[in-house]
Amino acid sequence: MKKKFLAVPAVVASSLIFGALGASAAEPVQQSPVQVQAVSPAANSVSVRVDLKVGEGRQLAGDGFILNSGYGVVELYRSGYVLGLKEGFAYVGADLPNGDRVLYSIYVTK
Repeated sequence: MKKKFLAVPAVVASSLIFGALGASAAEPVQQSPVQVQAVSPAANSVSVRVDLKVGEGRQLAGDGFILNSGYGVVELYRSGYVLGLKEGFAYVGADLPNGDRVLYSIYVTK
């Protein structure tokens, strides 16, 4: 018994496949409009460099302190007291009484 193959040109095969899937290059794509809003910062940002020695501490100004990086380099207390634990670098963020935001860049050396 001989097997017969049906040879279908590529153009016909692709039109059958894509036509069955409903894809058409002529159909426009509906896009929703983009809304752009200008955002102004609610407060100013202030950067402060703090140099500490290992074992040295310092009281930082502000409220709502958060250690952004440098875990293990410094120990940060809720009151804003920061203590250098080992050599390295840390970022501490806080809010100032006038509404500004402060970012402390803390460098700890031996």
